Amino acid sequence: MSPLLREVPRPKTYPLVGHLPMLWKQGMMGTLKQYWEKHGDLVELKLGPQRAYLVSSPDLIKRIVLDNRENYPKGDVYDAFRLLVGNGLVTSDGSFWRRQRRMIQPSFQRESLKSFVHDMVETSVATLDRWQGSLDDGVTVDIAQEMMRLTMQVIGTTMFGVDMDSKTDRSSQAFKQVMSYVIQQGNVPFRLPLWLPLPSNIKLRRSLQTLNRIVYGIIEQRKNDPGTKHDFLSLCLQAQDKETGLSMNEEQVRDEVITMFLAGHETTSNALSWTWYLLSQHPEVEARFHEEIDTVLGGRLPTYHDLSQLTYTKMVLQEALRLYPPVWLLARNVKDNDEWSGYSIRGGSIVLYSPFLTHRHPEHWENPEQFDPERFQPEAVQARHKFSYLPFNLGPRLCIGKHFALYEGQLVLATLGQHYRFSVPSGHNVEMHPETMLQPRGGMPMVVHKRY
Repeated sequence: MSPLLREVPRPKTYPLVGHLPMLWKQGMMGTLKQYWEKHGDLVELKLGPQRAYLVSSPDLIKRIVLDNRENYPKGDVYDAFRLLVGNGLVTSDGSFWRRQRRMIQPSFQRESLKSFVHDMVETSVATLDRWQGSLDDGVTVDIAQEMMRLTMQVIGTTMFGVDMDSKTDRSSQAFKQVMSYVIQQGNVPFRLPLWLPLPSNIKLRRSLQTLNRIVYGIIEQRKNDPGTKHDFLSLCLQAQDKETGLSMNEEQVRDEVITMFLAGHETTSNALSWTWYLLSQHPEVEARFHEEIDTVLGGRLPTYHDLSQLTYTKMVLQEALRLYPPVWLLARNVKDNDEWSGYSIRGGSIVLYSPFLTHRHPEHWENPEQFDPERFQPEAVQARHKFSYLPFNLGPRLCIGKHFALYEGQLVLATLGQHYRFSVPSGHNVEMHPETMLQPRGGMPMVVHKRY
């Protein structure tokens, strides 16, 4: 590496602990945003003994996830997350990841996605039926909880052929407990062993046992009664990699199932919650959204063929994903020394890149804090730096469920939006809660308004 390379800007640090006190005091998102705005697109951080770099430039993100991706593996930076999802598609790397991706890919091809549309709509209709039987005009409901229930049912029906309604509360609570532990581990410079009888460790073990009972129970049920289903679970149980001839053992199936549960419902439920909120804050956008679904659907249920006509609905969803990307922060290990734009990036460190920050980059987004679905007109998308928008990541690690999530989001918005609109209760202040997922703090209470 050239000795003429510049040192990366680094904010003032504390001895030994580095920038950790700032992260604890102001929170991860607030601190990273402050450092980016003050120091630019590449900032060096010290997280105790660990060197890290905050990356906000689309060009450098492209280098990390595409051009020089072999130098930026997931590695041990995802160890805490592996407690939950094992070696599933989100956390695995290298040849194992490529093999798993090849075997899972058929579940997300166009014909498979088309077959999921009916279940997505029927689950939305079931939500409508439940609401119409229990929600009067003007009642306040936690839309975040409702969207979580809906998306968990969608993922259970489409991916695993099971009714998740009876399992929603148990699995959701267990997921929260494990994710809370994962976040806690990410905020400390060292990790205590799991075998210690600490309250947090006991809660974690119980939550993992709950999730494993649910997941292994679903797998065992399918093994005993395979039927004629051609969903994600059947694919995992039957798949054989064409290149290696290998199949998945039961533990690998468990890891992929639990990965799909988490990635397939929590991300979409948060995206939908933020979308309803943004619509409530922008009456002109909301009116145009309702006009489109009324014109395209005319009161009937949406179908697969309507997706291409619900263009503004999709743009609304895409803009909500820009402002509130569910996965707001991503990380990679740095294998060997690298350089970018005259700066030195040292091997053995970590790079952090945040869709939340890059989606607000003033060089790539005009009035970045403004909610404007018109940003996603085809000509605007074409003119923009491809790596300035990454709610589903980009490169070979592009989220395998991207189109599944977009289809589901459009269909849920169109189905529910025909009958309801929502508003924020007077005096309620909506805040972000940026943990592993970008959630609304304390849920998203909203007032129900029947349209007809």
